[in-house]
Amino acid sequence: MKAAIRRWNLLTLEPFPVLSYNFVASALLTDGQTVVVKVGEPGTELRDEMRALRTWQGESAVRLLDWDENLGALLLERILPGRSLAETWTPEIDEEQTEIIASLMRKLHCRAPKNTSSASRWSKIFRRVEPLPNHLAERADELWQELESSRVATVLLHGDLHHANVLANGNKWCAIDPKGVAGDPALDCYALLHNPPTATAQQLCDLANSRLSTIARVTGMDPIRLRSWGFCGVVMSLCWSVEEGDPIEPRLIELAELLSR
Repeated sequence: MKAAIRRWNLLTLEPFPVLSYNFVASALLTDGQTVVVKVGEPGTELRDEMRALRTWQGESAVRLLDWDENLGALLLERILPGRSLAETWTPEIDEEQTEIIASLMRKLHCRAPKNTSSASRWSKIFRRVEPLPNHLAERADELWQELESSRVATVLLHGDLHHANVLANGNKWCAIDPKGVAGDPALDCYALLHNPPTATAQQLCDLANSRLSTIARVTGMDPIRLRSWGFCGVVMSLCWSVEEGDPIEPRLIELAELLSR
């Protein structure tokens, strides 16, 4: 972090209250501009995020102002007011919010830059974890391979496009924290289907079909492929949680079983 402070002459740092794997803070530049600095472990994931943000150039995604691959550090625009969709979500406005996320999905999908990591590597998780109920991981692994073999388009994906990663930027909405991988366009629906965290299992299951229909209508993607990739992605998220030692979320099991049907 000290190296990033020196790199950009940062005057103040105010860490955001909810942090996961990376250090993220609001910072002040010497010219008075407020920015966001994000520092993580240098490597593939941050490199993919940098490439994706450079490709989008602030269109429907947070603008990347500068970066340093060796430091694993990104300098980003400060989004204001910065309110996320997750902060205001209710079942009553779910369709409206789904349309917002689906519109961003459509705008962000473009030709992936050279050397972008493939989302195909994510499927290895199905063979690394302990079996999930009803052999969900095995079923998701098989279906993932089928979908890959029939893929007709490969685009740059956000890879984690859900309510908490969509912020109000003036009178528009923009995406943050992309995975920045290359893959089938329909895979990008999975994170939306099992979010926000405040939604109950019943709410997620009740909304699944309408969400898939809205995404298909807004993006023009095949609803069957959306549902299939959604199932694979939800199970993948379950496997990631298991691998990280987190308890299995029953609501995601119920959603995965619904999508598999």
